[in-house]
Amino acid sequence: MLRLLSIIILILWGTTSPAQNNNQALKDSIDYWLSFQSDEKYNLSLQLQFAKKALKASQENAYEIGTMKSHLALGMVYLNRGYYAETLENLQKADSFAYTLNALSSLMHCKYLMGNTHNYLSNSKVATNYYLEALKIQKEANDNVGIGLSLAGIGLSFIHLGKLDSALVYYNKSSTYLKDIPELNFHNVNNIATIFLEQKHPKKALLAFQETLTFSYTINDKKGEAIALANMGIAHRQLKQYDKAFSLSKQGLSISKKLGYSRITYDIYKDIAETYQELKQNDSANSYFQKYHTLKNLTQNDASQRKIAELQVLYQSERKNRQLIENEEQIRKLEKQKKIDQLWIFVIGLVLVSLISLGGMLFVWLSLKNRQKKALNLKNEELLQTQRLVLQKELEKKELITEHLQHELEYKNKDLTNFALDIARKNEFTSKILNELRRMDTGRNKKLRELISYTTNHFQINKTLEKLQFEVEKVNQEFHSTLTQKHPSLTPHEHSLCAFIRLNLNTKDIAAIRNVEIKSVEMSRYRLRKKLKISPEVNLSLFLQEL
Repeated sequence: MLRLLSIIILILWGTTSPAQNNNQALKDSIDYWLSFQSDEKYNLSLQLQFAKKALKASQENAYEIGTMKSHLALGMVYLNRGYYAETLENLQKADSFAYTLNALSSLMHCKYLMGNTHNYLSNSKVATNYYLEALKIQKEANDNVGIGLSLAGIGLSFIHLGKLDSALVYYNKSSTYLKDIPELNFHNVNNIATIFLEQKHPKKALLAFQETLTFSYTINDKKGEAIALANMGIAHRQLKQYDKAFSLSKQGLSISKKLGYSRITYDIYKDIAETYQELKQNDSANSYFQKYHTLKNLTQNDASQRKIAELQVLYQSERKNRQLIENEEQIRKLEKQKKIDQLWIFVIGLVLVSLISLGGMLFVWLSLKNRQKKALNLKNEELLQTQRLVLQKELEKKELITEHLQHELEYKNKDLTNFALDIARKNEFTSKILNELRRMDTGRNKKLRELISYTTNHFQINKTLEKLQFEVEKVNQEFHSTLTQKHPSLTPHEHSLCAFIRLNLNTKDIAAIRNVEIKSVEMSRYRLRKKLKISPEVNLSLFLQEL
């Protein structure tokens, strides 16, 4: 089925006429072939086959990005198979293309994978340098995932160097970047568990390996399953649980052989051999040791080691050439910048001279303008001072008039109050006389009845009261106008009541002036408060005086 899909894509690619469609078909085909490399359900042989197809198509069509991706994919496949010379050869080619194309993501990936390769070759110091190069690119790109992976790689280097505490520090740092990506962070858990094995803490290691195994099942990571099973076998060997150790190791071996992971396979051969060795079963131990050495030598023979060394020398030489080219480019840029700087200095000097000349002319013009402005300001100040004095005198005059009017108003209000109180006293006196006359026997005395009638008429029709009300309204015209504006619902009777209250007349005096009962005045005051919307705690007289 996979071959059929590949053939269909090739046919479509070959039969499309426009150049743009051809280019797109080529890219689609290469991406399709390279997709097998990232899917671990396909064995390494199939991944290798399609990666080579992608490389061939890219080279034939001078498609540099495809060539870079293909070399990178081949490097990863060879790394998983344990062919480290071929791994480094392809990764270095991918690195060269990535550098030329300024493909930072691929460049970082190459550095990281070359670090992994040298770790597997026990060149831990070289590996650390590659991880540090990758880390520098990742930090500049703010690639937190890449930073986490490179920190984990440095941790692996420290494990190979026997510095377990330092390794643990770097794995914990890595976890802070990868904690939200379980499919990557579980490798940190696996590596920390490996440290537990090195420290002879098999029970702690088993718990962590079980966690990574469960996660590998969940995401269908066969490589992860094989590694977790093999490591759990080692942990059970440390616990002297040999049957369990054999069972788990052989399960991991079956998966790694099926998928073609040579490095994992020969590592498991070695683990099984060491388990047989502990049981003193030397024949079985020798058999597995022989398998281990045979497979390892197949992937890492002397020729491979020489090739790896040559590739490393070649890479270092290429790296120095890159640095030399970069330095020359930097020198050219500096020389160009120097010429630009000199030109700028000349231009700036010319501009400065022009500005100084212009500034001198501007200074003279501004000085003249400033003198004129000062003279004008002086005249304006004198005029303003004169106007200020006139206004001050007018204001003082108005204040005197206002003060005089205020005194006059206070005097009239005082007269009105006295006038009102005098009316109140007269009315009160008349009321008392009338009450006394009514108590007398008037049946036989005609003169007495006439006196009572006269007094009553006088009490009811009081011209003095009318005069008082007229004077109150005259003096308090402004007050009544304000009161009407703020409280238009008030009646003339309530306006009159407000005026009396404003004169500080009490309820008794108002009742006497109006010739009504005190309770009637109190009720009128109560209704007035409601209309004015003021609470009982507020002094009504002060409230009205402040209007």
